[in-house]
Amino acid sequence: MKLYFDTVINDGNGLPVEGATVSFLIDDVAQTTYATAESGGGATSSVTDANGLYQRYVPDGTYTIRHSYTFAGTPYTVDIDDVQIYDDSEQEEIVNRAVIVPDGEDGITIPA
Repeated sequence: MKLYFDTVINDGNGLPVEGATVSFLIDDVAQTTYATAESGGGATSSVTDANGLYQRYVPDGTYTIRHSYTFAGTPYTVDIDDVQIYDDSEQEEIVNRAVIVPDGEDGITIPA
C-alpha cells in the first residue's frame, strides 16, 4: 500500500477545488482506500481540503482516478486513466533481484 496524494485543479478557472470528491476506480468500480497505512479509516472516496489536496493510502494496482466537483452550477468529472500505484519497497525488491554483468566480461554463468 502506498500514500498517494495530489491536488484537484478546477478546469473552469484553474484554481484548486475545495470539496471535490476523489475516487480510485478499477474497471469502473470504486476501490476502498485508507486514511492510514495500517488500513484504518477505509473509504471508497476522499474529499479535497481548502487547497484542493487529497491523500489516501491505496492498495497496489493500476487505477482510474476520478475527480468530481461543481463549478458555477456546472458539474465536472475528470478521469485520469492508468495511474500505477505501487509500494516502493516492492519495486526495490524487484530491482534488487537483477543480475548485473560488467561490460566486456565473457563466460559468465548466470545463477539459477
